[in-house]
Amino acid sequence: MSELPQVDNKFIEENEKICLVPSSSKCRKGGPYSKAERQKRIDEVFKLHFMHGWSANKIADSMKVNRHTIESDIKLLWNKLGEQIFAPSWSAWIRRQLDRLEFQRSRLIEMLNKEEDADRKLSIERLIFEIDNRIMHYTLNTFNNEIVVWARVTNRVNDFAEQKKLGTRWYSPFELVEITPNQRERIDKILKERG
Repeated sequence: MSELPQVDNKFIEENEKICLVPSSSKCRKGGPYSKAERQKRIDEVFKLHFMHGWSANKIADSMKVNRHTIESDIKLLWNKLGEQIFAPSWSAWIRRQLDRLEFQRSRLIEMLNKEEDADRKLSIERLIFEIDNRIMHYTLNTFNNEIVVWARVTNRVNDFAEQKKLGTRWYSPFELVEITPNQRERIDKILKERG
């Protein structure tokens, strides 16, 4: 099995140079970052998290950056991807990632069925479990981003309806349903009480 990629050496060298500067304010494990530093870090996080499946903790340790910063970067990246959820490129990218994971999973199951050694079987089962978790992770994040997109659409439609003084408001987590302003207020009240 091939080793996972390492964090770009240029990124680590630049971080180390910053920490070698005598000023203690330059040596930090967190922000504020310049726009260029932030973009380099986010590009590296994208590569390691989405293309190689690294966790936020592993990325933070490897990049020598605060874990919360990395978690924020990952959340930002998922949100950016979620904004493009209806774009063909987004759907194609997710489909490709899921297809790759399914292909890897199938190969591992074939290996598992042929394997005799119990320790190797356990190792293969762990890899299958990791792939299943990654598939679930992509699916849940895609679903959560779809909810965010629909919430934004619903809010914009309701803002427009209010500006134009229309007699309807819209409510739906997944599809638009026409309702009266009073019904919308009742739904908001119910959601707030449950919230």
